[in-house]
Amino acid sequence: MLFQIFNEINARKLKPSEVNVFENFFNNPLFIIILIGTIVIQLVMVKFGGRSLKTVELSAMENTLCVLLGASSLLSGLLIKLVLP
Repeated sequence: MLFQIFNEINARKLKPSEVNVFENFFNNPLFIIILIGTIVIQLVMVKFGGRSLKTVELSAMENTLCVLLGASSLLSGLLIKLVLP
């Protein structure tokens, strides 16, 4: 569910020399608004989508697992930049 959020963060810095994706993170208010909007929409769709969106509400443990798996993409993005310049 939250892979999209971490992919948006990873996509901020694409050059191999730009390894810190959180550099100047809060300098772009529009990016923050879009990021928060994406999180809210995804959470609402999963929680209340039900039969119409074919979703089932996630438990706290499942949400935590989603965040951890999504955050792993930040680490993999860093490793790719460091290993494959």
